[in-house]
Amino acid sequence: MFDILNQDTLYYWSAPFFLLVIFIEMYFSYRTKAKNYEFKDTATNVYFALANFSLDLLMKAFSFLVMGLCYKYRFITWDNQVVYWLVAFIGQDFLYYIHHYVDHHSRFFWAVHVTHHNSQFYNISTGFRSPVLQPLFRYMFFLPLAFAGIAPLH
Repeated sequence: MFDILNQDTLYYWSAPFFLLVIFIEMYFSYRTKAKNYEFKDTATNVYFALANFSLDLLMKAFSFLVMGLCYKYRFITWDNQVVYWLVAFIGQDFLYYIHHYVDHHSRFFWAVHVTHHNSQFYNISTGFRSPVLQPLFRYMFFLPLAFAGIAPLH
């Protein structure tokens, strides 16, 4: 049952929702003259999102290979599925926090991450301004989960 819950499924179902929310935000921004959107800035956000998504697709095979190798040498085999999914959920969220913390506190990682904070406008589409080079190393922050017996797909 849980094998269908993956990043592709998330993108498939969330993309139309976020597009709708962005168009609603654009409408109210225009109506109230808040000027939260500018075509050039929004186009840049979409460009970065598409470039990041494309590089993510290319890096998936390599990252799954590395994660699979780490999973092969896992320290824990989970018998209880409820505990497994709790560890997967909390562990993934915690390691994402660590990844984001490092992005903000290391000059090397900040140089990649800064594009995410580079917009003059604060709107929902700004969240799509993902660092293009991040897929090259992002998976490394999640290797502890594979060693802890969480399957790479999860």
